[in-house]
Amino acid sequence: MAFQPWLIAFQPWLIAFQPWLIAFQPWLIAFQPWLIAFQPWLIAFQPWPISVLMQPGPPSR
Repeated sequence: MAFQPWLIAFQPWLIAFQPWLIAFQPWLIAFQPWLIAFQPWLIAFQPWPISVLMQPGPPSR
């Protein structure tokens, strides 16, 4: 229940953003097939940022 004060604090913001969320809903629905299509690519590229971050520094030649 640690998040309850945050939820209460964010409630006015959520209410304020509701019209925007409703306005963006058609766009979200329109982009859904694209998101589904790109999901395998996102999963395939996921190890890359981790491997890049794990490198100690730029390769010295």
